[in-house]
Amino acid sequence: MRRTIRERPRWRVGVLDSDSRSRVEVARLIEAGGGMVVVDSPPRPDSVDLLRRMEPDAVVVAADDLMNQRGGAPSPALDWPAAVVLLASAVRAWTMRAAQVPGVMGVLLRPLRAEAVGPTLDIAVARFRELRRLRQALADRPVVEQAKARLMTLEGLSEPAAFGWLRRRAMERRIRIGDVARSVLESA
Repeated sequence: MRRTIRERPRWRVGVLDSDSRSRVEVARLIEAGGGMVVVDSPPRPDSVDLLRRMEPDAVVVAADDLMNQRGGAPSPALDWPAAVVLLASAVRAWTMRAAQVPGVMGVLLRPLRAEAVGPTLDIAVARFRELRRLRQALADRPVVEQAKARLMTLEGLSEPAAFGWLRRRAMERRIRIGDVARSVLESA
């Protein structure tokens, strides 16, 4: 599929698989679905750092490579910078353990079907973005509470009025409420 310079691909995807033929097949299906492969590599110690630099929307990782070969235990949890889609040959108990590794948002089973790749990546990317948004909101909560307390003290506002003030400013400026709360705390 040819794309103009300005057109953004449907997804930017990293593919980590120790089997080179499998990587080629996955990359072909991603590109056929309108995506772009930005990392095509066997897993290596610096894979997560490489993915951070390339900023993919999703990462397709072979289940065999994600699991520790000794006893089928998951490898140590990594802080994946994108949604992880597991690539597996069959649904087995150890595959299901791999699917429970933090960051895994979807599973593709071999043999790969072109019609399954797109929806799986779409769902994985959407879930990952929602998870990131929720984590940010959770991280912002203490800051918002402090800013509400400051507005209540300095401006004599009730708690609902202080929250409404923060929310209105966030909507007017089109920024997160946590950023407005931080500016309130920094200004006083």
